[in-house]
Amino acid sequence: MGKLVVASSWSICHWDSTQVERMAIHYIDKLVVEWMYDLKGIIVEGDNSNVNEYMQKFKFKELWKQRIDDWEECSWIKFFQQVLFVHTQRRFNMVAHFCAQRALEGSFT
Repeated sequence: MGKLVVASSWSICHWDSTQVERMAIHYIDKLVVEWMYDLKGIIVEGDNSNVNEYMQKFKFKELWKQRIDDWEECSWIKFFQQVLFVHTQRRFNMVAHFCAQRALEGSFT
């Protein structure tokens, strides 16, 4: 059993942090490589509990049947055996904090 941490960054200016968090989830399909589909599951951590709760319901309650546009942007979900959306407070998520700091400094690589 192993762990894989994937992080990415891009510069965006938006007034709504909820929308930015949703954009980040939609962007995951651009980070996934085919061999990752063999993993038993993935955990998507975020510090916005509303977005995580929405995505958890989106998957388990099959809201994608009602919101086709959102499903097209999150179609990567169906390729994994299990996907969990977990709320993690920023002060306990040092990876997210590190990435955010590097992005603000313009030195994220």
